Amino acid sequence: MKELLDTLEARVSSLLDERDLLRRENETLREELERAEGPLREELDSLREELDREKAVREVATQRIDALLLRVKERIPE
Repeated sequence: MKELLDTLEARVSSLLDERDLLRRENETLREELERAEGPLREELDSLREELDREKAVREVATQRIDALLLRVKERIPE
């Protein structure tokens, strides 16, 4: 019986040590992710802003082209 309790105690202690190790590893991974995530978020924000600017430029160009086509159409007899 003593051997079983000793084995159980050793196993529980081993599991607790493993849990602590895994928690530390998780914390390290979380910190690494946070460090890597910052620059990626900044790049994503920059790309979104650039895309918004390109959309605005395209919209203005489309409006100008539409206006020119309308002027041409108005001057060409049917």
